[in-house]
Amino acid sequence: SVLFQVGMFTFLLKLCCGQKEQAQFNDLFYVFRTQNGEAGKSILLYLLQALYILPASIIYALLVMVFLFAESEAIMDLDMLATASLSIGSIIFTSLALIVFFIYVLNIAITYSMVFFILLDYPNLKVQEIWKRSCKILKGNRWRYVRLELGYMLWYIIPVAMLTTAAIFSNPLLVIPGVVLSILCTLYVTPSMHCART
Repeated sequence: SVLFQVGMFTFLLKLCCGQKEQAQFNDLFYVFRTQNGEAGKSILLYLLQALYILPASIIYALLVMVFLFAESEAIMDLDMLATASLSIGSIIFTSLALIVFFIYVLNIAITYSMVFFILLDYPNLKVQEIWKRSCKILKGNRWRYVRLELGYMLWYIIPVAMLTTAAIFSNPLLVIPGVVLSILCTLYVTPSMHCART
């Protein structure tokens, strides 16, 4: 999917940067046609991003397992007070750990969100140089990027709220409008979001 994602970015760059006539469906297969090694570089860039996230994922999973183990021990001892305090503590701790993990992953995603655009603009750069350039581009622009993304994410609040309400209250009348609204938002918002990001 990473290879097709690079193809999609190729299409978007042509579409948004003054080459509308040249933007075609076969741009999705751009990586398979080039000889500059973009396929290997795009896979490496994706793996590097995953490797940055992996240690935090392992730490988060270990912390959750430790709390679950401690809670199961308290349940086995039939100590209701200890179980209740551990349950509240584990919920709070797991929630805080999840928030920290989410912020870390979001930071990585924002920092390296431009790597594929840089790869397409400068195909002769090495992977490390692409990585550094993405950091440099977003230095001082993180908040602008977050505001851009949040502006588009707000469009999804109404359909998500309708579907959540339908699930909580078992109301099938809200499911169909919620699904229709989410499809319409996806069809309208997603292309606009990708163009704005490009």
